[in-house]
Amino acid sequence: MAKCPNLLMSQNETTSCAVVGLGRLGVALARALVAAGQPVAAVASRNSAVAQSLALELGTRVQALPDLPQQCQVIFVTVPDGQLAQVATQLPVGERHLVVHCSGALAPGVLDPEGKQRAALGGFHPLQSFPPDSGPERFAGIAIGIEAPSPWLARLQGLAQQLGARPLLLAGVDRARYHAAAVFASNYLVALLQGATEVWAAAGLREEDALAALLPLTRGALGAVETQPLRAALTGPVARGDVGTVERHLAVLGDLPALQRCYRQLGERLLALGCPADPQAHSALRALLADPSGE
Repeated sequence: MAKCPNLLMSQNETTSCAVVGLGRLGVALARALVAAGQPVAAVASRNSAVAQSLALELGTRVQALPDLPQQCQVIFVTVPDGQLAQVATQLPVGERHLVVHCSGALAPGVLDPEGKQRAALGGFHPLQSFPPDSGPERFAGIAIGIEAPSPWLARLQGLAQQLGARPLLLAGVDRARYHAAAVFASNYLVALLQGATEVWAAAGLREEDALAALLPLTRGALGAVETQPLRAALTGPVARGDVGTVERHLAVLGDLPALQRCYRQLGERLLALGCPADPQAHSALRALLADPSGE
């Protein structure tokens, strides 16, 4: 694996890029790069209609994979994880190129499983979700996990900053655990809201009203976490040491055993924050929330 010559690596220099894979992230990234003043020389996708539409929007061209390296220095590969190696092998790249994936769970080496690549390899993982038709604003203020050899590392840090994001260096990090943390913070929040909706409906309320009523509560909790330590941001029966309320919750969730288990497990995570302050209430809640099966 070769390093790119230093003359290409001034952090303020524009870098000609290409984006391969035009799902939600790929489209948003291409838009954000152009908005930040970074040329997107070409895009590529199996969906020719999406590629042509985005190329027209950004004033760039659609290229086949074998032709991409002639147009750019940095190639962002934003396809699903299982397709990364296959796509990378179709790119005839050389020492002047950096091939970058946007996977959270995988190290850059996945792009070159046989060690034959002459290009530098990197990772550029935005810690953000990308709804359909996302634009450059989705990158504002987020962290982007970055990994690349020197001197390309400085260039990717600069790109992240130009997108309005904060570079987060991932060299030496356990990528699977890093990505699992991201899943907890994003995907599993959606799972919690699904569970909340199910319990809401079981209470006799209209399921279609659940999110409209509960999302302000979720936003309030997130707002508190943004400005205070986790323990100080916590409200509710565990924080207060309200053993009777937690006991009633567990009782009414008896006919929803999967959600009752989830309630117990998440309650134990709250106890790990040191709540409630009263030792007697803390012990009572620990005993109450413990899995009765002993698992």
